[in-house]
Formats: sequence, structure tokens, C-alpha cells
Amino acid sequence: MLLSFQVDGYKLFDQKVCFSMHALGKFKRLQENVYTQKIGSKNYHVLKSAVIYGPNNSGKTTFIKAIGALKRIVEDECINEITKDNLNFNFFDNRRNINYEIEFISESNHYVYELSFSEKNEITNEVLFVNGKKILDRYGKNCKDISQVIELLGHYKDKLMVTCLPKKYMIYYEEFKIFFNKLLILQYTENNVQPTLDMLNDIKYSKDFMELISHSDTNIKKMKINKNIDAETFSYVPKDVAEYLKLESTYEKNGRSFTFPSILVDSVGTKKLIVYASYILKALREKMTLVVDELDSSWHTLLTRNIFALFNSVSNSRAQIIASCHDLLLLDDEHMFRRDQIWFTYKDKQGTYFYSLADFKLDASEKQGMVMANYLKGKYGALPYPMMGEVFDDESK
Repeated sequence: MLLSFQVDGYKLFDQKVCFSMHALGKFKRLQENVYTQKIGSKNYHVLKSAVIYGPNNSGKTTFIKAIGALKRIVEDECINEITKDNLNFNFFDNRRNINYEIEFISESNHYVYELSFSEKNEITNEVLFVNGKKILDRYGKNCKDISQVIELLGHYKDKLMVTCLPKKYMIYYEEFKIFFNKLLILQYTENNVQPTLDMLNDIKYSKDFMELISHSDTNIKKMKINKNIDAETFSYVPKDVAEYLKLESTYEKNGRSFTFPSILVDSVGTKKLIVYASYILKALREKMTLVVDELDSSWHTLLTRNIFALFNSVSNSRAQIIASCHDLLLLDDEHMFRRDQIWFTYKDKQGTYFYSLADFKLDASEKQGMVMANYLKGKYGALPYPMMGEVFDDESK
């Protein structure tokens, strides 16, 4: 489970951005939103969900992409693909290093990993702590067997050392890789239905998938894969989406069933749900951390609330969801989020900021469910200030 994430120097982040899934002890409400795990003598209290608000183009998507970039680095075991694209580096000074720090727990260990690298495709810092003990320090003091690995492979300036740990540390390497494999980054594209096709073909998931779709008030009675669909009938469909014609939705009216290719007839919100449902179920069933950009786009507020409720449920233990949203109604749902689960992004001429509602002192009005009103009044910042009316101001022409 993710405990915290910090990044500096990535794209528009010209100062350190810090995000935490640590549940703060001062908040006693909604304990079902918190998972507690003991490792050694320490208890870790981890939030199951978090929501991020802020104006457009203020850093929400960049934050999610930053997590995705680190995931790719670990999966590739090197920084090559990230450093190839100069736009991954700071927009205002691309000579600045990208600096990461991520903290997470497995079922048995606590990890903190630091990584820094330059636009010259060179790793400048790499440190791994496990249960508070420094296991690897790429440019510092290490035990003999770690030092031997660094001496052997350290000339590869772009290669991660954490993925080259000696055999005695194999459990750490395996848990490290498992965490990043279970870190799902989701940004919606209408044609990204392959996970849905895979799920409908998987007997472990197909029933739960249909339960989720049918209970979302989409009016879809059934979904299936038609492997014998006649592509010539839909010759007007672009070739890059023709493969997805096989995913069909069935509706009922006046006792009759009507089946159509989902991609052609379902609404934008329904198609998005069909795509997201596979990731949501996978995260819940396989205890993953799901990071989603604009979860609520094209959805009714009650559907978004139900998705968060699945992760906050007492029946969920280790699955997490972190999502950016614009649906302000969720702010006043006293049964949905604790204050430490609500985050904001904001930018001004000085920089980009990331902070939690928990950073603000609780006042009497918020106890009465006025968080949204206070947000719209600008109490927490993170508000856009559009001045579109000036476009038609005669004096400005």
C-alpha cells in the first residue's frame, strides 16, 4: 500500500510536491476508511482512498503522470525511456534533476525508496530503506555484498541498483517489484477496452463485472463478446477501433432484448464505466493501488460516490484508490471522506502547491457540512478565477 509520494523537478513541479496516505490520528471519524497493519513493533495506519481537487492545469494530471513515470522506470529497471523525452524535466529549467521519494508497505515490510536523475541520463542518487534500515546507498557507504554489486554494475549510470540486489535480499527485490506491478495508473481513453475484454473472458471476474455494471443504473442487462461480428457491416468504423466492436451491450424494452456494439451506442459516461469497472474490480480483488485521473468526468455524482464507497468499505482491506475530481458535492458528504483524504492543487506565479484539507483548522461551519461552501469562497485556495466576461467588454477591445 502507498504511504507517501514526493516528487520535484518533474514537468511543472519546480518545487517539492508531497502527498501522504498516512491516516492522521487526530481524526477519529470514519475508521473504516483506514487500514491498520503492524510491521515489527510499529502500526501503520493507511488511508484506503484520497481525492484531489484543483483548477484545470494546476498539477493534478502532472502528479498522476509523475507516479506513472516512476512506475515505468522500475518496470524498465532503468531511466532511459523517461530521459529520452526532455518534456519530462522541469518546464522552467530542464537542467534540474528529477527527484523521487516513495514510501510503501508490503504484507511484511516497510520501504522508502529515493531516486534522482539528470537530463544527461545519469542516476545521481538512489537509496533504499527497509524497516528503517538503509539497505542500499548508490553513492554512500554499503555492506560488502552491496558494494560488490555497485562496483560491478555502477558504471551503468542509467540502470537501477535496487533491481540488482544480491540473493540474500531477494525478498526485498520481489516485494519492491510487486508493489509497482500492483500500482495501476488510469487515464481514460474511449478505445481502451482491452482490459474489459480480458475480464469478460475470465471466469473469476466476469460475474462481478456484470454485477457492477448492472448495479450502476446504466440500463445494460448484459454484456458479452461477439467473436463472430461482421466487420463489413460497420465498415465506416475506423480500423483502430474495429476490434472493439465485439464488445456488445444488451438492453431490454417491452420484453424484447436488443444487442449493439457498446462503442457505437453507449454514452460517453457508460463507456467510461465499462472501461473503469475492469480496473476497479482488479484493484479490489488483487489488493492494488489504483491512481485515476478525473474519475468523475461524465459521471453522476452518486456513481462517483459509490466507487469511493467500494474502497472505503470495511470489506476492503489493502486496496486503495487515489483520484483527481471536480465533483464538489463529495466534499460535503460526511460519510465519505475524512479531512486527511481530501487534497488540493494550486498554482500561482511563484509555483505549484499540493496540500491537504487536514492542514486547515477545523471551524464550526465545517462541522455543519460547509466544506464545499468554504472552498468556493476561496478559504482553501485551489480555485480557478475565470474572467470570460471581459472577452466582450467594450472597453477592453
